Amino acid sequence: MPINRIGLNSFAAFLLEVTEQPNIDLGEIIFSSIKRAILYAKQYDFDYVEVALDHPLLGNAELKVKLRDFIRDEGLAVNVHAPFVDLTICSHDPNIRAASLRSVFLAIDFAKEVRAGAVTFHPGQRIEPIAHVGDFYFTFLVNSLAEIMRSHPNSSVRLCLENMPTDRKIFGTIDEIKRIMGLPGLSNLWLTYDSSHMYTTKQDPNAFWAELHTRIGNVHLVDNRFFDRDPHIPLGQGKVDFKNLARLITQYRYPHDILVELHSLYQCKRGRSYFQNLLAGKIAYAD
Repeated sequence: MPINRIGLNSFAAFLLEVTEQPNIDLGEIIFSSIKRAILYAKQYDFDYVEVALDHPLLGNAELKVKLRDFIRDEGLAVNVHAPFVDLTICSHDPNIRAASLRSVFLAIDFAKEVRAGAVTFHPGQRIEPIAHVGDFYFTFLVNSLAEIMRSHPNSSVRLCLENMPTDRKIFGTIDEIKRIMGLPGLSNLWLTYDSSHMYTTKQDPNAFWAELHTRIGNVHLVDNRFFDRDPHIPLGQGKVDFKNLARLITQYRYPHDILVELHSLYQCKRGRSYFQNLLAGKIAYAD
């Protein structure tokens, strides 16, 4: 059996909370979805929950303390996903870029408070037609990453930049990811490997792991059958080759966390069984 911690994402409870509590504040919805995910994870013996932080919770001091205390009291390990909706740390607009960086810094600070193992954050996206005028986005992404790493040298939390799907037009190809990860000052930056994002780019997972396995600090398991979108379909219902991914994790002795990142708590539980069977050399889907 695998030695990796296997977790679920708190957003898996978000839509259920919205359905059950349609009239409450968004910050409270985010808090209650994280709470539900943690309680579910404990009930079904997950190793951790990746807490999806976002505003207004992240900017609400009282609610943030409430969440911190709940996580500490429950005692289940957590990782953190920084806010990404409407944010881009590679934006050509310095105001958007600065606001995006502030959100990443807030997420890292919260992660340290709850002793998270990793923080995942997104690079943003290249926007047409500005993407054709020089390469502002690459330069600003590198500058933002350098600022993050300077602010958190030798961090106890793995700081993980997630590979992006094809529609984001940045940090999706192996060549560009290698180019960024090899830059001076970014040697302590980790990667979050998202299987669905990788599928949309038509890049070769074998080549990705061969080139970058020593920098992967987090794995997101998501299935897909489309090249132009990322609907987070249940594991085994798309075209992502999870048997090969299980082989790569074993081959390279990947030692870090594996997250089942879906839109339903039940599908996270089912997806964990599916992938555990693959890691153990089985193929059958187990409920």
